[in-house]
Amino acid sequence: MSGLSRLEPQTLTEKAAMMLRESILAGNFSHGERLIVAKIAQQLRVNRGTVRGALKKLRTEGLVRHKPRQGTFVI
Repeated sequence: MSGLSRLEPQTLTEKAAMMLRESILAGNFSHGERLIVAKIAQQLRVNRGTVRGALKKLRTEGLVRHKPRQGTFVI
């Protein structure tokens, strides 16, 4: 079987980031909307640390912006 590359397993953080990315790009979150970590964690059935990691990844991609002591917002 040549031509196939090995698939890397995804972590929960990567899966959460993928789901959030798709939701943002699909317009399920509006521009400037605050993303509430606890609410997202509950909806995805993961812990808040997983969601924080996912949001950190999305910050590096330029999809969200973190404001200290205010939260994370969709760009």
